[in-house]
Order: sequence, then structure tokens, then C-alpha cells
Amino acid sequence: MAVKTFRKSKIMSVGNFQHRFTRSILEGDTGLVSDAIVPAGLPVEDRLNIYCNNSFITLGAALAQNFPVLYRLVGQVFFDQLARRYIRVCPPKSPILMTYGAEMANFLCSVPEVEGLPYLSDVARFEHQWNSTFNGPDASGFGVARLNEIAPEKFNDLVFRFLPNMGMLHSVYPILDIWLANQEDSPLGVEINLDQGESYLVVFRRELEVEVMRLDEAGYELVKRLAAGETLGQAGTQVMDLYTDFSLEVALQAILQADLIDGFMIK
Repeated sequence: MAVKTFRKSKIMSVGNFQHRFTRSILEGDTGLVSDAIVPAGLPVEDRLNIYCNNSFITLGAALAQNFPVLYRLVGQVFFDQLARRYIRVCPPKSPILMTYGAEMANFLCSVPEVEGLPYLSDVARFEHQWNSTFNGPDASGFGVARLNEIAPEKFNDLVFRFLPNMGMLHSVYPILDIWLANQEDSPLGVEINLDQGESYLVVFRRELEVEVMRLDEAGYELVKRLAAGETLGQAGTQVMDLYTDFSLEVALQAILQADLIDGFMIK
């Protein structure tokens, strides 16, 4: 009796296929997975190229939506090229594309064509923070009046919890002015002096609208320290040592009036 022998076929694991498929799309190399795909009426290379083009179009559109001011500053043609290069280097890590582009600011620092526009990376950083704040978690509805219940001798022991969607940004350029000048409803021909001073910004959302608070250097340092978990007494003392003309009372009043606080504890 004749005996048939069967060789065990080499089956690609799902994880390996996904890895190779991703590389195929990003690198444009259909040969990485062509042997694992059934033609099904259309050549494998053509099917992969269609998928690749659609992927880059979708991700490029998401980046254009997430960075509208950057798009406007560099123009459509260059932004499209920039987006394709960014997608290859920094593909999305989540299927949720509303906040895609977290690495855009750092990526721009490595793009030789924009070396003469150093403020672009900070514009991108601001836009990503604005977008993250808009899509971030809602506030808990904390009432500032609760602070009136705290005994005066305990005030220095307060540790504030800030809004969960709040972000901070410092730049040597007038980033907010650049951003405002490039909104769709902004007047044309607005001139921005890049040497007018540094920006100390807090980006936050209490309800539906994203707001931006301008601070001076001392106020920014206070919020940064408080957001890092320092008590009011610790942060206030440190900032007053650094900035002799700093008023803790005025700075704290500005923070409370902006409703940046979302809760507190006594340490």
C-alpha cells in the first residue's frame, strides 16, 4: 500500500500578519503580505494599493482637521506631503482619530523644510492641546464656594485638583496670537511680531467651549506647581521666592475666577 505524506504548511500567525500588513501599508511594499492574501477577482497588489491610498487619505484628512492652523500656515500642498511623512513615522495607536497627532510638534522639529519657521512646532503643540482639551473628560461640577468651609489655618495645606481636561503650554513665541490670527473668521493681514514676548497659557474646558487663559511667568509657575500636587503653602512660598513682585492673593483669585479647580483635599 502506498503511503501519502503531507507536509505541515507554514501558517502565519495573526499577530505576524497584522505587523507585516501594517508595514506593507506604511512602506508601500505589497510583497510583505501578498503571499497571504487571496486575489478574489482583483490582483493582490491592486487591492493593497487601494487600501494603502485610502488609509493615507483618511489619516491625512484627520491630521488636517486636527491641525487646521498648521494646515493654513504651510498650505495644502506641503501639508499633504508633511502628513504622509508623519503617518509613516507615527501611525495612529488608536482607532479614535479625533486626537491623532500627539507627536506632530516633535516631528516638525526634524523636518528640514521648516527650520526657518521654528514657531510651527509650538503651534502644533497648542493645537493638539486644544483638541485634547475639547475631547477630554468633563469637569465634575465642583463649586468654588466649598472653599469657604475651610478653616483659615488649613488653607496652606490645601492640595487642588484641576480640571481633568486642562493643559499648560509655554512658548517663546506668541502662539495664541498666531492661532487667533489664523481662524476662519479672523481679519486678513494681521501682523504678528514673533519677538513680542513669551506665552504662558492654560487651556481648559468647563462646559462645551474650550477657553485659553493667559498668565505671566509667575502665575504659570504657581499653576504648574499646584497641578503637580504641591500644597498651596508650598507652591506659594516657592513662587514668591522666585518672583519678588508676585502676589499669591491676586494669582489665586484669577485661578478661582477662571474655575480651573475641580476639587481639593487637605494634606
